[in-house]
This record gives sequence, structure tokens and C-alpha cells, in this order.
Amino acid sequence: MKKFAISVMLFLLTIGLTVITVKTKLLFINNTLFLMFSIFFIPLICGMVIAYFIKKHGRQIRFFIIPLVAFDILFVLFQSNIKIAAKMMAFFTGDYNLEASGFYMFFAMLFCTGMLAGLIIGSFVYKIVLNISDL
Repeated sequence: MKKFAISVMLFLLTIGLTVITVKTKLLFINNTLFLMFSIFFIPLICGMVIAYFIKKHGRQIRFFIIPLVAFDILFVLFQSNIKIAAKMMAFFTGDYNLEASGFYMFFAMLFCTGMLAGLIIGSFVYKIVLNISDL
């Protein structure tokens, strides 16, 4: 249970680090392409570290991959009908904005895809390091 709590805290730290990076970059650099790269690559790097430590402690990585795949599919489905996503976001925020909802879904999809790619790459890196250390 302690290792699961550490993994959840690392995931929340990744979200916080991404939000802080996005907010500071928006203050200094008004470049959307850099913003999208940072939203993808920060979770990718953090996902690699999380996957490496999860595999190092002998846990299965699939319990972290399955929800991320489900969220990616959900975000793609929301992108196909943005009005539903806007209504759901209006329920929570009180603001109905189609364009902002589309961007939020796109950025959430970038974040989840980056974390998913990081988890997969991190598990492969662990297998490679394990095979090298066995030699």
C-alpha cells in the first residue's frame, strides 16, 4: 500500500510540475508549440522514472497503463463531440466554452499520452538495465 501511495504521489507531482511549467512558460514565452512539447515531455520523463521504480520493486506496470489508455480513448471520444465535453466542463466550472473545452481535452490527451509513453519506455529501460546487469 505504501508503494502505491508513493506512485500516486509521484503522479500528482507530475501533474503539478506540468501545470507550473505551463503557467511559467505562458508568462515568459508565448509559443504554443513549446507549450505542447512541455505538456508531452514532462509526463514522459516522469512516467519513465515512475515505471522504472515500479518495476524495480517487482510491481506490475499494467495497472497503471490500463487507466491511461482508458483516459486517452475517453479524450479522443470527447474530441469527436466537443459539445458534450463543453457541457461536462460547464457543469464543473460554470463556464460553457466550446473552444476552451477542445483545448483542455487536447492538452489532457497530450498529458496522458506522454505519461503512457513514459511508462512503456521506462519498463523497457528497466528490462534493458536488468539484462545488462545480469551479464
